[in-house]
Amino acid sequence: MSKCDRSRPGLSCNFCLKRGLKCSGSFDSPVADLHVPTKEYDALDSRAKHDRTRQVSSLVIPDAVLREELVELYFRYVHIAFHNLFHKQTFLERVRDNSIPKILFFGVVSLSARFSTHPIFASVDPWDRGRPYREETKRLLDLENTSLVSIQACMLLVANASVEGDPNTESVYHTIAARMASLLDLPTMPTKSLLEQEINRRVWWSIIASETWSSAIHSLPRLLKPRDTVPLPMAEHQFCSLDPDVPIPPLDSPAYETVAGSGDRHSLLAQMIRLNLLLYDIILLNARVVAEQAQGAVSQGLDSNLVQDLHNWVNNLPPLLQYSQENVAHWVQSGLGSTFLIMHINYNHAGQLLFYQHLHSAQQEQDALGAYKAQTLAQKCKQHATDLCELIYQAKQRPETVVLYPLAGHILSLASTIHIHTLLFAVDESEISLAKLRLERNFEIISSMNRYWPMTHKTVKRLQHFHNACLRSQDDSFRLDTWMLQFLLGFTKDMEDRNSAWSQDHCSRELDHLRNLLEI
Repeated sequence: MSKCDRSRPGLSCNFCLKRGLKCSGSFDSPVADLHVPTKEYDALDSRAKHDRTRQVSSLVIPDAVLREELVELYFRYVHIAFHNLFHKQTFLERVRDNSIPKILFFGVVSLSARFSTHPIFASVDPWDRGRPYREETKRLLDLENTSLVSIQACMLLVANASVEGDPNTESVYHTIAARMASLLDLPTMPTKSLLEQEINRRVWWSIIASETWSSAIHSLPRLLKPRDTVPLPMAEHQFCSLDPDVPIPPLDSPAYETVAGSGDRHSLLAQMIRLNLLLYDIILLNARVVAEQAQGAVSQGLDSNLVQDLHNWVNNLPPLLQYSQENVAHWVQSGLGSTFLIMHINYNHAGQLLFYQHLHSAQQEQDALGAYKAQTLAQKCKQHATDLCELIYQAKQRPETVVLYPLAGHILSLASTIHIHTLLFAVDESEISLAKLRLERNFEIISSMNRYWPMTHKTVKRLQHFHNACLRSQDDSFRLDTWMLQFLLGFTKDMEDRNSAWSQDHCSRELDHLRNLLEI
């Protein structure tokens, strides 16, 4: 019998690992298998083996009533905007019977505690309420446990880093989640039930959707590429009603055809994913324009295919997903009013990003025909900004639809800069008055979000830098360059003054980063 050489105690020997054999000399550790975690995470009611773990955990586990309240707050304010990682009813049931992995409960509460009105939090600043839970989530994360739970925990930590305005840590956790998802081939991983399969797919698409922002902030290429072979999420009412014990229908059954086609057109989440894929292309377009102009090339600045794709997206929505007051009422009644409004807010944000660069060209173009075209495109940008603001104002009128996710503050700040353009260059007094009113209201909303999200403080500072740039040079303040691109996309990053910080050398480094994003 050959000698059992091991890389470290407790593992199978190297001979058996190479051949995928069960090691007879290692009774306490199975053969490594990426698709089967070596150990499960502790559940909420488990008694930890080490005194330190038990002591820390006992300090941060609230009573049963507060647990449920905090989970409800997570699904109301966070799950609808950051990512789609869980099945609400199943998650709540596992919280009630204490079987939920502790790491996931802490990760959820780290994001939702800021919204609680429970007396236990009365003396704690909303910014600080979730931080102990976040630290415990980080401590419990086992990077040797490649599993769905680890991926979900990483995505919760991604959201935590984002709201704290820490883009580097956000990117690290996002990278871990993406790599684990790739190793497991998460969307096609064998599952026991239809619910498990759907959750895996939703987590996969959530990683891809959030990476649209993560890659743009750092000018890095995607880690996960969208795959046409991975079905989009099923309709919300069908997902909410799934039972954990329902198996996956046979491929040749009518039930399978129903499931396979359910994520096509009538799912809010599926439509938001489609829109997010368009948003990624819009980000690449803006990055390409900046790179071309910096190199002295003449950029067209407009992709007619993207304009048509965005037009097609909104016009091809099923009737029940089109924006109307009747549909708002329908989705509010269904408990998905905020999700419906967020979808249309995101659409208008994609539109304002697509046409933003034409705000500058509308003031600079000398040729009459070119000026008319640029002004038409700039007007499209202003209309998207106006519609976006009105949607957020409407959402604020109902407690069940109010949107408080931090990215809303960022996209509202971009809409505000578009209204500043109206103040600087419009001649119609009524148009100017409306822009002033929207700017005041936007600032109030952004300031109210600052109560919950640390990163909103950065949003306010970025607006101040933009205002300073306008004071120095109105004609140049909307030019799409490396600084403006970071202003539009890098919402969790610190921004410095446009003139004093962005030297020629700094701009050169940023252009090098853009090449990474564009993969050229």
